[in-house]
Amino acid sequence: MLRKGDLTQGGITTTLLQFTLPMLAGSLLQQCYNIADTLIVGQCIGANALAAVGSAYTLMVFLISILLGLSMGSGTVFSLQYGAGDLSALRRSIYVSFLLIGTVTILLNVAVFLWLDPILRWLQVPYDIYSLMRNYLWIIFWGIVFTFLYNFYAALLRAVGDSVTPLWFLAVSVVLNIGLDLFLILVLDQGIEGAAVATVIAQGTAVFYKSMVFMAKSQNAGLIVGAKAPVIVTSRADSEQTKLNSIALALTVASNNL
Repeated sequence: MLRKGDLTQGGITTTLLQFTLPMLAGSLLQQCYNIADTLIVGQCIGANALAAVGSAYTLMVFLISILLGLSMGSGTVFSLQYGAGDLSALRRSIYVSFLLIGTVTILLNVAVFLWLDPILRWLQVPYDIYSLMRNYLWIIFWGIVFTFLYNFYAALLRAVGDSVTPLWFLAVSVVLNIGLDLFLILVLDQGIEGAAVATVIAQGTAVFYKSMVFMAKSQNAGLIVGAKAPVIVTSRADSEQTKLNSIALALTVASNNL
């Protein structure tokens, strides 16, 4: 099994809290990437760099929200099929979802690189921070594929009842991001570009190790074609996992909108 605990056992309130709290904590940590850049850039580089990073956040959130929404929607399908014990359908859904969201990610990347300047002009970015914001976003968007992979793996793990593993990797990524920010900006004097590089490296590192963990767990669970699938006895209780996942996702989305 991919999950450590069985969401169909025990009291609903306790189980829901154990599953949801790591997701809520993850939503807060997700914001730490930009917050860390903003604080360190503002203190170590200057006001214009701070304004550039803060202004870039709006565009970053817009693109990340697209990938996050697609991943969460896929997670709902994964949860239904995993709860029903239909691993064959789950494998197909994973493949199709990965292909779909990956294609959207590539298209978004291409669109951003082609039309970054028109987008910044449309946003009416002030001239004195234009080049700083452009340089920051240009580097950040090279790492958008890591954003896709992180959210996809996180949605898949949560769909099968594991909301803790994504939180651990996100926490490590945030700590690494802050450390790299300080090193690249203070020691190597890389400026705002260093802050962007730190974010991309931290995200990439988290995705790499999460993919290794996921491959190991999915091999044991039979989610990889050719792997020996475990025997899953389907019962009415299996549907409770889907209900708990749906409630937890709704709470997480609500917390992001506060």
